[in-house]
Amino acid sequence: MASINQNLSIRSLHLSTRSVNALKNYGVHRVKDLLTMPMFDLLKVPNLGAGSIAEVSGAIQALKTSLREEGDDYFFLDGQGYLHTDFILSDLALSNRCLRGLNSIGIYSLKDLVNSSLMDLKGIPHFGKTSLRELEDLLKKFKIIHFNQKGPLTAEGFASQFILHLNRALEKSSQALYRDLLVLSGKFLNDGSGPLTYLDILNQPKFLQEVYGLTSFKIALESHVLVQLRQNRCGLTFNQLEDLCPSLDGFGAFLQDLLVFLVQEKKILFHRGLYYPTFPSILSCLDIFFQERDRQLYQLRIQGFTLEEIGKEFKLSRERVRQIIKEMNDFLTREQIICQEDSYRYFIQNYDLSAQQFEKIFQDPLAYGYIQTRFNYPKGQGRPLKELFLDPKLPDYALDNLKSLLNSSYIQVEDDMVKKSKFVIHRYLLTRYALDQISFLDYFSIYKQFMTQHKLEGHPSLFVLPHNLMTKLSASKEILWSFGRKLRYYPFYSYDFSKLLKGLALDRYKDVEYSTRYFFTRHPQLMEAYDLRDEYELHNLLRKICPPEDYPQIQFLRMPNIRLGRGHRKAQMLELLDLHSPISSHDLARLYEEKYGVNRQSVIATYMKCLEPYYYKGVYDKEKKILPPEILKDFQGQVTEDFYFLQDLRDQFQEAYPHLDPGYINSRSIRQLGYKVYQDYCISTKYRYAQDFFRSILSKEAMYSEDRFSRKFWSLANVISNFYWLKKNFSIFHYDSTTIVNLDYLKSLGVSRQSLVSFLEAADPLLMNNRTFTIDDLKNHLGDEELCQKNLPDSFLAYLLEDHLDGICLDRFYSQGLIYRSSRHLSPEEFKNCRPLWP
Repeated sequence: MASINQNLSIRSLHLSTRSVNALKNYGVHRVKDLLTMPMFDLLKVPNLGAGSIAEVSGAIQALKTSLREEGDDYFFLDGQGYLHTDFILSDLALSNRCLRGLNSIGIYSLKDLVNSSLMDLKGIPHFGKTSLRELEDLLKKFKIIHFNQKGPLTAEGFASQFILHLNRALEKSSQALYRDLLVLSGKFLNDGSGPLTYLDILNQPKFLQEVYGLTSFKIALESHVLVQLRQNRCGLTFNQLEDLCPSLDGFGAFLQDLLVFLVQEKKILFHRGLYYPTFPSILSCLDIFFQERDRQLYQLRIQGFTLEEIGKEFKLSRERVRQIIKEMNDFLTREQIICQEDSYRYFIQNYDLSAQQFEKIFQDPLAYGYIQTRFNYPKGQGRPLKELFLDPKLPDYALDNLKSLLNSSYIQVEDDMVKKSKFVIHRYLLTRYALDQISFLDYFSIYKQFMTQHKLEGHPSLFVLPHNLMTKLSASKEILWSFGRKLRYYPFYSYDFSKLLKGLALDRYKDVEYSTRYFFTRHPQLMEAYDLRDEYELHNLLRKICPPEDYPQIQFLRMPNIRLGRGHRKAQMLELLDLHSPISSHDLARLYEEKYGVNRQSVIATYMKCLEPYYYKGVYDKEKKILPPEILKDFQGQVTEDFYFLQDLRDQFQEAYPHLDPGYINSRSIRQLGYKVYQDYCISTKYRYAQDFFRSILSKEAMYSEDRFSRKFWSLANVISNFYWLKKNFSIFHYDSTTIVNLDYLKSLGVSRQSLVSFLEAADPLLMNNRTFTIDDLKNHLGDEELCQKNLPDSFLAYLLEDHLDGICLDRFYSQGLIYRSSRHLSPEEFKNCRPLWP
C-alpha cells in the first residue's frame, strides 16, 4: 500500500467522538485499520448511525485521494521488475464475495494481490472458480510502465529498466532496491546536464559505484549468491558465480568483496577454489535434533555397520533399527534439513561409485554412508567412473584425486578407460574380438597379449588359469558356446526371449529326447531374429533362459541334446528298430536324425551301443533268437574262456546241443552269454574294450612261444596292432625269433627299463645309414652299458634295436649276423656295397 503514516490514531482524522468510540469498540484504532476496512463492514459497526457512516466514509475517500497525490508509492514493482499502478481493492470493480475473501487473508491492495500465490487464493473459504476468474480478468487490465517509454527518461522508468536488467540474472529484486534506485537515478537525472538516456546513466562509473554501495543492492546480491550456491551444492568457482550474476562494469571487484564478507560471516565456505553454501554437518544435525541413542545408532549406520550389528549393539531387532533410521530420515526430509554432505548427492546419484572410490576422490569418510542411508540410491545403475572425469561439476581437488585413482585402477586403451578388473577387461576384449565365433585358446591368447602389452602379468587379482577362465565364461549369460570350444559374445540382456520360447513351444513335448538341431532347422526365422548361428548356441542359450527351478521338466544333456520329461535315447532307438528291423546302421542313423535331429555320425558313434545284441555284420535285426533260460544257464557253464572265434563257439554249441538250431548262436544270444561280438570273434564283457583283452593276454605270461596262440589268432589286425604297441612301450620283447618275454621276466634277470632306454640312447648316434655291424661290434663299443654286461642273447639285443630305433633291418643277411640301418630294405647288390661300421 501507499507510504502515508498510517500508524496514526484515527483521532487524527478529526472524526466525531461518537464515530471514534464506535470504531475503536469495533477494533479499528489506527488509520491503516480504517483504510483496510471494507465499506460494507461499516454497516456492521454497533452504534454507528447513518450520519456517522457518512462521516467515516468521507474520511476514507479523502485518505485515498491523499494517497494518490503522494505519488511515491503510487507504483509498485512486481517479481519480474515491472512497475504497476497501485490501487485499494475496494476502489476496484470487485464483487463483495471476492473482496471479503481477499480481505480475510490480508489482501487489501493491488500490490498484495499481485504478490500472493494461486495456492493462497484457492485456500480462501467459499472462493470458487467464478471469483478466481474475476481476479484473472482484473490482473489482465494492469497498467504496466515499460522501460522503453516515450518521452524523457524518468526516475521510475530508469529504475524499472535497471531492475529488469538485474532480473535477467537475479530471480527477484526487492522493493527496497527499487526505492533506492528511484532516489539515486533522480539525483543523476536532475543534475542539470540535460536529458539523459538509460545508457548515459549506466555508463557513468560514479553511478555504478554508488549502486554497489547501496545496502539494498548488497542484500539482493547476497541473497542471489546464497540461492545459487544452494542450487549447486557441489560448489562454484568465482568465475561460475560471476557468470550467474548481472553483467555490470566493475562488478567483479564488488562480487569479490561480497564473497570475502560472506566467508568472514560464515554464511558460505571457500575450500580448494570452490564456494559452498554453509550447512551443518550430519553429525551436528544429529546432535541438534535427536536423542543420544538414536544419534549413535544413525552414526553407526553411516559408518557402514549392518542393521544386525547395530541391533546387537543396542539390543534391538533388525526391523526396529530399520524403523528408527526411517523415522529419522523422514524427519530430516520433512524439516528440509540440508547438511554439508548433501553437496555430494549429485555424484553418488549419477555415477557408479563405491564407498572406497568415493572416499579416495572426495576425502570425506562419512558422506557416502550418510547419503546412501538417507536416500538409498540404487547401486550399479549410474554412469561409469571414467565419465566423471569429464564432468564440469567435479572440483579441481577431486579431479586430481580421480586421476590418481584412475591411474591406479584403470588403464588407457586407445580412447577408452578400462578398469583393472577381470570382469571389465574380459567384457572389453569380448566385445571387440569375440563378436564372431572364436576358439577359447585364441581368446585366451588375446587376453595374455593384452596383459603383456599393458604390463599386468604380475597383477595378482588379474591372474587366471585357462580352465578357471573357461568356467567363468561358461557361467556368463553373455557368452554363447559352440562346437569345438568356440565362443561368441552375445548381448543377452538386449533381448526379450518370450517370443523365442513361445515359438519353440517346448512345453508341448512329453517324454522325448531331442537334439537342439531339430528345433534349429525347423525355426529358421526365430534363429535369425535372435542371431543364433548353430544348434550348439541354441542349446547354450536355452540353458541360460530355462533354469531348472522354472523348467524342471527340461534336462540339458551334453550339447546339443535336451531331454523333455522322461524320454531316453535307448527307448527311442529300440522303437525305431521295432518299426524297421532288419535295418543297416546307416539307414537307422538316418531315420533317427530325421526324427530327433541328432547328427547321423553321432548316432552311429554313440547311440547304437544299446543295440549291440541285435547287431551282426552291419545289420540290426531284432528278430534274432535268444537262448531258452535252461539252455543259457547250462551253456554258460561250458564257455569259460575270455575269447572265442564265433565259428568255434557255434561248433561247441552244436556239439553240446545237436538237436537245437545253430541259429541260436547269434549276436543277441552271445550277448546273453556275457560276450561282446566283434567281426569274427567275441570277447568277455569284463573287458571294456577289445584292446584291454589283447594287451592283457599278450603280456600276462613272463615267457611264451609264439606257438602259444594259433595262426588265426595272430592274423587278427587287433592282435598285431596291440602286440607292437606293447613292444613300443617296453612291455614285451622278442627274446629270440620265436620266444616272447615280458618286462617282469627281464627284471628277474636284473634288467631294468632304464637300462634298456640307456642302451638305445647310446647306440642310436653310433649306427649310421648303409653301414653294417654285428651285435658283438656294438657290445665292444658300448661295453660300459649295463645291458651289455648282462648275459643276454644277441637276438634279444638285435630285436630290441629293430623295435625301437628307426631303420634297423634284420632281414636275410641277419643269418650271417649282419645288421644294417637304412630307410628301406637293401637288395643283395646294394648290400655288397655297404661298408662295415667298424672295420
